[in-house]
Amino acid sequence: MAMVILNPTDEKIEVKWGGLVHVLEPDSRTIFEDKDGKQVVHNYSNRGLVELNYGDEGEIELRKIAAGRLKYDEFWTKQIVNSNQINEERQQGHRPFIRPTAEVIYHAKRLGLKLLEPYKVEDASNKELSLLMEQNKRLEREGAKKDAALVTMQDQINTLTGNFKQLMALAGAEAKKETSPEETIDVKSTIMRMNKKSFSSWLAKNWDTIDTYPDDAKADIAQKHQDLYGTPLPEERPVAEAAA
Repeated sequence: MAMVILNPTDEKIEVKWGGLVHVLEPDSRTIFEDKDGKQVVHNYSNRGLVELNYGDEGEIELRKIAAGRLKYDEFWTKQIVNSNQINEERQQGHRPFIRPTAEVIYHAKRLGLKLLEPYKVEDASNKELSLLMEQNKRLEREGAKKDAALVTMQDQINTLTGNFKQLMALAGAEAKKETSPEETIDVKSTIMRMNKKSFSSWLAKNWDTIDTYPDDAKADIAQKHQDLYGTPLPEERPVAEAAA
């Protein structure tokens, strides 16, 4: 028993079966043995080939033609998508572009589908070097900003340090002024000539500054008090003796 296979597409389709190559022309009807024909349809239906049975005329045949042409378009759409996916993966892996076949290019134009354009494979080492150089420039810019901030901070610290040194110098000069050697010598010579009443008045008047005198001067004052009153120098300001 025989069967008819229709090629409803606009291109020749080569069918390999039984050790032979059969060329099915566009819009052609080819007769195969029933067993062989069913196998050919099974293997090549995705290319659009359809089986025509006895009585498949008019509306039935038109539906089969439309279904065959739809499968034909779906087949080539899949080939175009696969070609794009392969080249996308190759581009990400820095591998050369694979040019699609003439058939894929033709059907992409026919179906209005976009094919990836050839790309240039970048040298991975050059790209990495470029990235490192850009990172280095960015770090240099950030470093320059930090250096400027450090310089400003250092200037502020230097200014504060200078002001502090001046303040300490002034404080030191004032302290030296209050307890100069000349004043110490005068204190020693002065208290040596004082009697009880004079010493009492001097002690009450200068009580707050005695603690700033050198140790030997304070020792002389304490000894003077011991000699005059027979008692140690008091811890609190004494009351000056009244005039006779």
